[in-house]
Amino acid sequence: MGTLTRAQLISQAGLASGNDQTTAFVRTWLDAWLKRTAKSWAWPVLKVRIADLPIAASAVSVDVGNGTFTAHYLHRIFNPLFFRTSDYKQRGRIFIRELLDGNPDKDETLVQASDRLGAPSTVKIRKKVGSLGVFTLFPDPAPDKAYLLSLDCHYVPASLAADSSVPWYESDRTLLQACKCALLEYDDGGEGGQAYDKEMQKLAAMVIDDRDFDGEGPGDNVTMGLDKSVFV
Repeated sequence: MGTLTRAQLISQAGLASGNDQTTAFVRTWLDAWLKRTAKSWAWPVLKVRIADLPIAASAVSVDVGNGTFTAHYLHRIFNPLFFRTSDYKQRGRIFIRELLDGNPDKDETLVQASDRLGAPSTVKIRKKVGSLGVFTLFPDPAPDKAYLLSLDCHYVPASLAADSSVPWYESDRTLLQACKCALLEYDDGGEGGQAYDKEMQKLAAMVIDDRDFDGEGPGDNVTMGLDKSVFV
């Protein structure tokens, strides 16, 4: 994350623009911008491992996210997932498969779980309707025993709790620019204002630059030129 608090960011942007009377508006604007920017890229700082999610024997599905097992508001789940037994004697990988693959032998509503049990090897993932930030996992085959799942996820941070909070975004310079854009939208009438449009274009370019500096984590985009079924 950066080093400046929300109060410091808003204050500095206000001094630079000569407008320090729109603090409430900038708070709301900045929070919305941070959430949208969090979703726009798999930032390393927003990747989290969720470990030991329990799934019972014969369970057709399990939910995770936004208060269900974890507090994190999930945006994306990465491939593969992993499973283990509680005694660590059995473990393996579970690969995400296409949601609409059309295979009736793997559809959780067409096959009785008791007729198809085993160590899960694939999983379908759906966003849970009516529960933002929550995903439902449908393992195939249905588990023949209780397992613990581990998954790597991209999450969206909660709104900043206070002016003393420091945003998750790692560039204070870009955050200051975002606050400046918020002030201009308030003063300039938003879209259509020339100053606002110009500064928004600058903000977008800064975010692209930040992806080069902060947008890749250790191990990301590393390609192994060996057969993964033999070399791990």
